[in-house]
Amino acid sequence: MIDPVAVSRTIKGVEEDLCISLFSRSTRVLKLTTEGARFYRDGAQLLRNFEQTIHKFRADTALHGQLKGMGPSLSRRMLLRAVSSFQDLYPELRLILISVSDSAQIGDEGIDVFIRPRSLRGYSAPSCPICHDPEALG
Repeated sequence: MIDPVAVSRTIKGVEEDLCISLFSRSTRVLKLTTEGARFYRDGAQLLRNFEQTIHKFRADTALHGQLKGMGPSLSRRMLLRAVSSFQDLYPELRLILISVSDSAQIGDEGIDVFIRPRSLRGYSAPSCPICHDPEALG
């Protein structure tokens, strides 16, 4: 619960800083003044603009589009639990996982990444280990 005394003190401080009365006060009634209504309206618009700017910035910098990954059925099963967390982090990124039984299909179907439980011998594409312990993904 917010301390009413602290709220009153804060409002009084804002009124003193602005040299206006935001509220007209009597013993029984607290009413917003014309200046108070304008201050509220302008402040609310400022906050809406700020929130829209933040939303636009996040939308412009967020990962979006489609990421197509391929891997043997073993790695796909290991990653299924991680997919939900990944999509929570990147909701605008559509993730497509294709299960394959033969690594000869690499490069087919516009695949962006190939996921394997161990290194792929005989393939010259750059690779990067993402996890050394398969149990960590499950």
